[in-house]
Amino acid sequence: MHSQRSASAVLLLSTLAASCTSTQPGPAPSPQIYQPAGWFDVQQSLQGESFGDYINEVRQRLKTARLPLDPLQADIELDRSAPVQLDPVSGCGETVRGIVLLVHGLSDTAYAMRDMARYFASRCHIARTVLLPGHGTRAGDLLIVDHDDWTNTIRYLVKQAAREHEHITLVGFSLGAVVSTTVALDEDSPVDAIVAISPAYGIGQWRLARLTPYLHRFHTWIDRGPTADALRYEAMPTKGIAELVRSRRALQKRLAKMRRVKQPWLLVQSLDDATIAPKRNREFVLDHGHAAQVLEYYSEPPQEIKDNRVERIPSRFNEPRVDALSHASVHIAPDNPHYGIDGEYRICGTVDGRHLGDALRCEAADKVFYTVWAKLPDARPAPAALSSFNPHFDKLMITMDRFIEQTY
Repeated sequence: MHSQRSASAVLLLSTLAASCTSTQPGPAPSPQIYQPAGWFDVQQSLQGESFGDYINEVRQRLKTARLPLDPLQADIELDRSAPVQLDPVSGCGETVRGIVLLVHGLSDTAYAMRDMARYFASRCHIARTVLLPGHGTRAGDLLIVDHDDWTNTIRYLVKQAAREHEHITLVGFSLGAVVSTTVALDEDSPVDAIVAISPAYGIGQWRLARLTPYLHRFHTWIDRGPTADALRYEAMPTKGIAELVRSRRALQKRLAKMRRVKQPWLLVQSLDDATIAPKRNREFVLDHGHAAQVLEYYSEPPQEIKDNRVERIPSRFNEPRVDALSHASVHIAPDNPHYGIDGEYRICGTVDGRHLGDALRCEAADKVFYTVWAKLPDARPAPAALSSFNPHFDKLMITMDRFIEQTY
């Protein structure tokens, strides 16, 4: 009975792995991806004086341990996975409004935050994307890092940034939002504002996810499937989810003492996101935020909320044809060269029992319909893909920029 329950838990927990990863057909993974190689001593990356030192150290780890999806594109994959600093554009002159640190989610790379970084640089911020330990190399590296490694990395980079500028903003996606919020709660934190994109404050399938700190001891992998995305792990060790759960618990423990988040706090999410728990996220931010705002996208009109801190926007968009925003899409621009409308990677996987024929038609089509798998009825004409970008991205960034401006 116990073993059957554990097997069911692991199967259902696969929906959490890799922030809506695809299980579309791909090459058989190399056995090497299951072996740790690149993050044995996390502290090595946290010794330099400058963010440039941090970039150089992390890039060296990637050169040594990263397994490229396409060996002919190895340099491009590495450049996209690595952390970057984007300085204010030339039109800003000597003006630097602040430093924005952008933190990706579980299984992702720093590339996931590149579109937002580019926008902030255009608005006269120094924008820095982060690569969390265990990421960007091979999925096996998530077996040897823990949530303290992630938190300490962001804490180090925040302190580093505070030596350079008086205004610091943390922008985190999913896991990155949990870690960023935890660091912002440090005593005498220099962080001025927090932006949480699709945060894992509340986790979908939570009753099962909370078992992973125990499950990973005897069931190592949730997903050992083929890899199709060069910039996101699609194999996922159970320990990866377990450390996400522990990170969330560490945040809750911190909040139990402080009760309120003193910094202005913006939550952005899709109500169609099955990876997180949007209602719990909203309640969490509104209950604990001293100055909280919430922006939510929806495909179907939700129940009305009488709270002027909450703004809701329809996610549907006629061209490109977008019906609902997934976990993987809110923070990505439509012109993203990898995940965008004309991007080189389209999420056409067979998750939620999707037929292989539909996945292959999605791959071959010039244009597709973008939605979430749970909203893909049999009557929906194929081809269709999981939404991987936000057609409202520009408006979202204007909202975020105004929010940050009010905090300085």
